[in-house]
Amino acid sequence: MDKIHIVYGDSAAGSLKYALRLMKKTNEEKVIVVRDIFSIGPLNDIHARKGWMQEHIFRDVDESYFPLQSDQLQSLQDDVSVCIWISDSAHEQVGLRFVMNELKNAQNPIQIVNVSTQFKPIEPWFVPRTTGEVISEQLIKMMPYCEPVTKLEKTRYVNEWQQLSKTKNVLRYLEEDMIISTEANYYDDFIIECAEFLHREKLDRKEEEPEEFMKAARFVGEAYGKIENHIGDAFIEYRLRELITNGLFEVKGDTSAMHLYSVKLKAAFM
Repeated sequence: MDKIHIVYGDSAAGSLKYALRLMKKTNEEKVIVVRDIFSIGPLNDIHARKGWMQEHIFRDVDESYFPLQSDQLQSLQDDVSVCIWISDSAHEQVGLRFVMNELKNAQNPIQIVNVSTQFKPIEPWFVPRTTGEVISEQLIKMMPYCEPVTKLEKTRYVNEWQQLSKTKNVLRYLEEDMIISTEANYYDDFIIECAEFLHREKLDRKEEEPEEFMKAARFVGEAYGKIENHIGDAFIEYRLRELITNGLFEVKGDTSAMHLYSVKLKAAFM
C-alpha cells in the first residue's frame, strides 16, 4: 500500500473508492473512513459524547461510530503517505484536527485536499458543504492538488485539537476560517424562520391554509438544505423536538420517528 486517503463519512468514502477504481489504483491506495459528525456533540469526553448522541441524535449508536480513539490511524506504517480530504466546514475542519492529533507521533508524509478550494475552478457556482457532496469524477480532477503539510502546520493542528477537545459545547460552525464553539440553540431562530417561510409559501400557492401541519421529515429536510454548516438532519430534528417541548410548535403524531409526526408553528410566533 503506497497511499492512504482519509475521509469523513460513508458518502465521501464511497465516492473516493469509486474514483480509485476508475483510476485502477485500488491495489496501491486505500480509503479510511472516519465516521462521526464533528460539528456537533461534546468533544471533551468519549463517554459524554456517546451519551449525548444517544439521547439527542441517534437512538442506537454503534461503538464504531465514535473515532475519539482510533487504532486504525495510529498503526499506519511510516512509509505510507497520507492524504486527508476536507472541505470548508466545521465538521471536516474539526475532523482534520482530530486526525492530525492521532498522527502526531507518526512520521508519515501528510497531504491535504480541500474540495471547497479546488471546486471553484470546476463549478464556481457551487460550493460543497462536505467532501461527500463531490462526485467521483470531480474527485479525480482534484487529486493532483494535494498540498503537503509542514511540521509547523501539523503542530498547529494538534494544538488546536487539544483546545477543541476541552470544550463541552455541542455545536461548532466556521466563521472566516475560525472554528467557533457555541450552544445547541444557535440555529433555533433560523429553524423558526424556515417554518414561517414554508407556511407563507403554502399560503401563496393556495395549497392549504398557513395554519396546517407540515410533515416533520419534509420540514427538517428543507431547513437542513438551507444551512451551510454540515450538522446533519438529525440535529435539526433534535432542535425541532426541543422547540416543541418549549411550546413554539404544535405537534401531531408519534415523535419517536421523524416520518411519523407533523408540526406547525404556533400562531403567536408567525
